[in-house]
Amino acid sequence: MNGYVKQVQNWLNQEFPDYFSETGKYPLSPDGIAGQSTMNALTMALQITVDVTEIDGEWNQELSEKCPIVNAVSVPNVIRIAQGCLYCKGYYDNGFNGEFTVGTKADIESFKQDLGLSVFESVIEPDFFRSLLTLDQVRETKDTDQYIRAAQQYLNKNYYQTFSAMLSFLPTDGVYEAKTNRALIIVLQKELYSGFINYLKALPPEADGLTLYEKMFPYIKEGAVTQLTDNARGIIELPKLAAVIEAYIDNKSTVPSFWAGWGGDLASSMLATTLALPAKLDYASAFVTAFEKVGLDGVCSYSALCADMDAVKIADIINNATEGTTSTFTNALSQYYSLDVENRFANIFADIPGILSYEELNTQIYHRMTGSQETADTIPGTDNPGLIPYKGNNPTMQVMAACCSALAHYVHTETA
Repeated sequence: MNGYVKQVQNWLNQEFPDYFSETGKYPLSPDGIAGQSTMNALTMALQITVDVTEIDGEWNQELSEKCPIVNAVSVPNVIRIAQGCLYCKGYYDNGFNGEFTVGTKADIESFKQDLGLSVFESVIEPDFFRSLLTLDQVRETKDTDQYIRAAQQYLNKNYYQTFSAMLSFLPTDGVYEAKTNRALIIVLQKELYSGFINYLKALPPEADGLTLYEKMFPYIKEGAVTQLTDNARGIIELPKLAAVIEAYIDNKSTVPSFWAGWGGDLASSMLATTLALPAKLDYASAFVTAFEKVGLDGVCSYSALCADMDAVKIADIINNATEGTTSTFTNALSQYYSLDVENRFANIFADIPGILSYEELNTQIYHRMTGSQETADTIPGTDNPGLIPYKGNNPTMQVMAACCSALAHYVHTETA
């Protein structure tokens, strides 16, 4: 039992007896546990205080619009609800008196720093109040993984506006959970989408005088569907496909093309596998987790691998087109999806030729992913890290081997 939390619960019972007392609509037991019932009660208390129409304990649109910024001139009950939230999050310096004290400001600053922010005001804006009213933990615990905590804080600091419409600030207790995973996927999709738009705008007009951007605008405008299907069970993410094709077309980059495709996704799966593993790593659990991450949901999903494999062949068609051919990009797409798509996962063999068996594929994928350039802390002649440090966050050898084996098995299964 936490005495600070119990103090908050007793106040809610006394201040809002019609709702939270023993005879109220939603009796709240003063058990000193900051669970969902307590956070719901604090949310309802805020809804009552700011005169929201429906008192349901949910952060809804009306509450978002009416929620005030909590500062020195806020009404006492709003300040007290915020102080109660801070108590439930583990910040105990503020007092619980409805006054915007020095301690209250200090705890607000600590809360925002724990979220990962470095520049902020010592007040509680609505987005932060929304986060305070969740069960998300933001302080370190005995289970905290510092690498995961750093990643959560980085996402909050740099990408909150990208996922804020669907999620509040992420928990930053260093435990990898569903909310963090969802934010990662949203951020990756957004980054790829932005890159796709820029890619299309840079292409010259085709034979009919229209650019590919103009032709595809109905499909890529805000709110349009960017995921398509084909007649070979494929799920195609257009932004992803375009980004990987671009990397394979006459690549003059200092890094291999496969980094933008299957290699990058495989490296990302190494990070996802590491984050999902228990603190004490064993070889068997690495393999089980890796096989769950490759080809399923997440950064190395089926749709991502479809785009990776399709891009290898489409780029090859473009690179080998007869000089002077018009509408090369359009023709390549038409040829591939009408003639060549059926065995898309075999396209990896164009990147890794001479493979005759699953064992050889597994070995060659591992060799590709653990090359000197891929594992370099800094690529020679640049200031950029290698693929594994950049996207995989330097996983263990066990994790790298497990993920490479998972991809080889997945490709082997799809091409069998």
